[in-house]
Amino acid sequence: MRYVITTAECYSITSAAEKFQLSQPNLSNAIKDLEQELGIQIFERKKSGVSLTPDGAELVRSIQPILNQVQRLEDTYKQPSSHRISFSVATQHISIVTEVMIAFMKEQDPHFNEYNFQYLQLRTKEILDYVASEFCEIGVLLKNRENRVLDWEMEQQELDFHLLATMRPKVYVPKQHPLAGRTKVSMEDLAPYVYSHYFQGIDSSRDRFFSEELVENTVAKKTITLTDEMADASIGMEMNTYTIGSGMSGENLLEKDYAVMNLDTHQRIELGWISRRDHELSNFGKRFLDLLAEKLNSMQLD
Repeated sequence: MRYVITTAECYSITSAAEKFQLSQPNLSNAIKDLEQELGIQIFERKKSGVSLTPDGAELVRSIQPILNQVQRLEDTYKQPSSHRISFSVATQHISIVTEVMIAFMKEQDPHFNEYNFQYLQLRTKEILDYVASEFCEIGVLLKNRENRVLDWEMEQQELDFHLLATMRPKVYVPKQHPLAGRTKVSMEDLAPYVYSHYFQGIDSSRDRFFSEELVENTVAKKTITLTDEMADASIGMEMNTYTIGSGMSGENLLEKDYAVMNLDTHQRIELGWISRRDHELSNFGKRFLDLLAEKLNSMQLD
């Protein structure tokens, strides 16, 4: 199953084989054996690489939480007991959450000789999977208040969403952008310009429901898809892109080069944290959320 996940992430059997230190034919045969055993075709094979079939995408969604749980157990029990002080947070690309995690780690650092704190910036669906599979204790995410698909997905995974704040969607543009002097823009105003957004996975039919940009963009003709926050800022400056977010810019130095304006829409964004329905928060989890609440209380949210 790890072979399938890695091959899907690499879009290439050859690249995946290198990661496992296998020959390409051996990995290809292993995947074919699994396809035959399950009675489905997992990958569509092309000259340019491989992509998941609908059956393959469903298989990946089913096995990812299981593999996450196995990895968490391996990480825990392969280490000596003195290493088992740990706390994990999964989040979207939200700079104020990064600031809170830094404050949390600085506060905790003097009290422990050894620890394992994990701060994972993930795709939205991965956040749900990592929390549901107990790989991460807390997930932090922004969502559109009208996104019933995401609500349904959390319900299916028995996750609870705890609302922290509600705000209006904002548009970020570099300060040299033609729209930078505006206080409000519509989607039609944005249509001629390059739109950047974060990659949400290979199942394009579901991407829009898990988008970090929160408002569906049907007007963009030029788009740039990214996975890295630093690349987003750098490419945004060079390509003069716009993106849609919450306006919670925090103190990220890169964002000082950006202008923020209101998006003309009735839609609203919700910031919240998610947890497993049956989970009692650890002291680490409670302290992290206290710091997050303090940060939000110090900000003016629109």
